[in-house]
Amino acid sequence: MITANGASGDLRPGGDGKPTLSAQAARVYFDVNFDDCDATKALCNTVIFTGSWDTTKVTVDLINRWNRWTLFCPGYLDTRGDPEIWYGVAVSQHTAKDDLASDVDRWMGCLQDFNEFVAAPEDFLKRNASEGAAPPPPSPAPTTH
Repeated sequence: MITANGASGDLRPGGDGKPTLSAQAARVYFDVNFDDCDATKALCNTVIFTGSWDTTKVTVDLINRWNRWTLFCPGYLDTRGDPEIWYGVAVSQHTAKDDLASDVDRWMGCLQDFNEFVAAPEDFLKRNASEGAAPPPPSPAPTTH
């Protein structure tokens, strides 16, 4: 499903033995981690998509504004101050292929949006605010004398 969306990837065991897909869509790299797996690591109940960008120009305020704008892919700053997003999906042997395809489509949209956000945060938020989606920057707190 990842490759059907124009991405490529390499599935391998992670450091903890759980399967991990290291993937790339255009110039954006991301990982798909599988968690809550059975003993053989073949059936996992949780899929977690994660993406990380190597930049420190996104502030906590900007990430908070992103999080007020997005519904599915919250962001945070890692310990180095780099922006990251994630998207978790609960799956089972009964999860329909179309449902998972919708989740992958949603993730790919999140990647594209977050990549645009990271490249020019204020521009992204302003552009989307004009569409009624993103909140305006917070007003400065009043000062008392």
